[in-house]
Amino acid sequence: GKFRCTYIPVIPGAYLLNISWNGRQLRGAPYKVNVIGASYPDRVVITGEGLRGGLLGQNLDFRIDTKKAGPGELTAYCMGPSQVAYCELSDHHDGTYRLVVRPQETGRHVLQIKYGGVHVQGSPYAFKVSAQPDASKVRVSGHGVEHGILADFRSEFIVETRGAGAGQLTVRIRGPKGAFQVEMYRESQRDRKILCRYYPTSTGQYIINVRWSDVDVPGSPFHVYILDTHDELMQFLHEQDVGHGNHKLSAIHHANNSSGYHNTSLSSSQHNNSFHHHQGALQPRFTAVQQNGGAMQPHHYNHSHNVSRSSGYYQWREDM
Repeated sequence: GKFRCTYIPVIPGAYLLNISWNGRQLRGAPYKVNVIGASYPDRVVITGEGLRGGLLGQNLDFRIDTKKAGPGELTAYCMGPSQVAYCELSDHHDGTYRLVVRPQETGRHVLQIKYGGVHVQGSPYAFKVSAQPDASKVRVSGHGVEHGILADFRSEFIVETRGAGAGQLTVRIRGPKGAFQVEMYRESQRDRKILCRYYPTSTGQYIINVRWSDVDVPGSPFHVYILDTHDELMQFLHEQDVGHGNHKLSAIHHANNSSGYHNTSLSSSQHNNSFHHHQGALQPRFTAVQQNGGAMQPHHYNHSHNVSRSSGYYQWREDM
């Protein structure tokens, strides 16, 4: 006859199964049985800066904790817009792993992490890989970086960062003694043109430093001279044309070696836009946010400032 036997192991491990017939062990007994515990992919925890994305040419790091997930095989696969990203898993032999992802191209990447053949909680993860910052691609234009007359000076200028990759834009203005406001915002969310405006209150020289990730953009620093009258402006421009403007300017403008410093800074990363302003002169055009594992989180800054010297600190993140 045939007999069906069942048993339920409650602890994973190696077992010996003894089977006897009429008091005698069957041939081959005891049988070795290896019992594997249940796998719980939803208990795997993924952390790391890599969840925010990064820059091309840099590794993205992740930490994977499987201590509460039971036994199982851990796998990782990352795909970019057209190429597979290199993935390397390192076992720390304590239930945790390090995952290094090395993207081969810019753009949206999708990372799949599976445990026991099943997606872990949150997988697949999506993030943006951006180009390295390239200050040479930033363009600055507008009346605000040209010489003019104080009474009708148009101080606006545009900074365009299209093609400059991810980075931080900083505008620093030094002029004659006395405070003036500096504003920076963007009219459209669809481009990377940033409108800058400052408010000079006296004649003299204004030095405008525009830097992208701590590198001067083409033309920076911009030396802007603001004069009292049209005749003075024409005289200055003429002297510049003949190469004598620099040493004759002192006769037609006020002292320009003062300590009025005005800083404006923006950062461009992978995903979204954030904006913060401290002085209150400019109304926010969009909300401060920061990429955090694919979720949009409020981003807060705490910057001290002197109203007579500084107009505040601005920062946003935007798509490449």
